[in-house]
Amino acid sequence: MNPKISRRTPSSLRASTMAVMTAAFISTIARMPADAEHCHPTHTSSVKSQKNTDTTGDTIYSNEKSRAESVWTCSMHPEVRRSGPGKCPICGMALIKVDAAPSGGITVPEETAKAAGIRTQKAARRVLVSKIRLPARISHDDELYTTQVEYLSAVKTSPPDASQEERGTPLARNVRAAELKLRLLGYDASDLKSLASQGAPDESLIYPGEKIWVIADVFESDLASVKGGLKVRVTPHGDTTVFDGFVKFVESNVNRNTRTAKARIEARAPSGKQAPPHETYADAEIEVRSGNLLAIPLISVIDTGKRKLVYVRQSPTSYIAREIVAGEALGDYIQVKSGLREGDEVVVEGNFMLDSQSTLGGGHSLKWGAAQEMGDKEKSPTTKPVKKEKSQDVAPVHRH
Repeated sequence: MNPKISRRTPSSLRASTMAVMTAAFISTIARMPADAEHCHPTHTSSVKSQKNTDTTGDTIYSNEKSRAESVWTCSMHPEVRRSGPGKCPICGMALIKVDAAPSGGITVPEETAKAAGIRTQKAARRVLVSKIRLPARISHDDELYTTQVEYLSAVKTSPPDASQEERGTPLARNVRAAELKLRLLGYDASDLKSLASQGAPDESLIYPGEKIWVIADVFESDLASVKGGLKVRVTPHGDTTVFDGFVKFVESNVNRNTRTAKARIEARAPSGKQAPPHETYADAEIEVRSGNLLAIPLISVIDTGKRKLVYVRQSPTSYIAREIVAGEALGDYIQVKSGLREGDEVVVEGNFMLDSQSTLGGGHSLKWGAAQEMGDKEKSPTTKPVKKEKSQDVAPVHRH
């Protein structure tokens, strides 16, 4: 796999760092002599019970029952599968013994698992913490200030607690229009009530003072996590001063071009510090905390695109794949909604090596994701080959 590396003894690189077989390996096999000792992986769509032997005497396992027997493979090239010990015909490393469990799992001796770097961690309930960093700017907010003025002017002429008849008047409709504008900017019922009782627009929106306003661009993927009231740390560019604040409003609309929504952050300058000038760029860091959720390390999850799989340790030598329903991912952990119980040991290192063993025999990540896509392609009608007309005989060109 790495022709520039030359050693007298096999490398001790961890198996978990190798990806599943690539096209480069296929071309390597094609260049090997016909009498080279290696096994060809079985087709994943095979459903019949078969046990074949190639020209070298190596056994090829192609179903769950036969895979329960011992198989010797290379941790660097899991596509190599033999019925007995030996060396990998590709890299020369000593083959390791892997037994597939009859239940559809895979069995790995403890000493082999240790050598391959397989490591597990228990699923547990924890408070997930993640920090979302957003581009921001310290700015005056003319739009919000003007809308506050409109709303307060309309409220003075038509109070919100007006009767049903009064609400149908043009003045009442003005109140409703200004209210809708504020709601689009992130206001809720309590914010509207607070503004009405305040009786005046917030002048800090247009004039810098002790209180500053920061507008951050929240990416579409973070909108579900960023909510009003979350604490924020704002650091202006070119300055090391940190301004502590909180999310005041989050807009309801997403910009069609940038796919972001504006979050308005209210912050205060530290004692003795002057507020930065308006339009100063800054970085906003929002800390998001979840409840007490059942979670596992994010690296333990194999995402097929359609499903999410983990490998669970059933015994000191047995592992099995499970499909899970995952929730939000915060930091290095991901929530598990179903598929695991608290205390289950999931493989966090070596899971791709285990999956490659099962995949080559018709197993899990292919069977629960990619195999369906492959099957769809196989079902698609194939075009008939176009017959080429015989070309006229051409005299061979003499070459030196």
